[in-house]
Amino acid sequence: MRKRGIRQQYIYFCSLTVRRADVQAFMAEHPEYTKANRFKDIEVKVYI
Repeated sequence: MRKRGIRQQYIYFCSLTVRRADVQAFMAEHPEYTKANRFKDIEVKVYI
């Protein structure tokens, strides 16, 4: 059996940015969470 080269294991899909306002909106609807640490915007890169 021949190998056809190295195949890329994951393919880049998109980037998401989680902003502080997003976290505050989430916390407002979930009373079980009472406090979040301060942070800068988080950038999430999604690979499939």
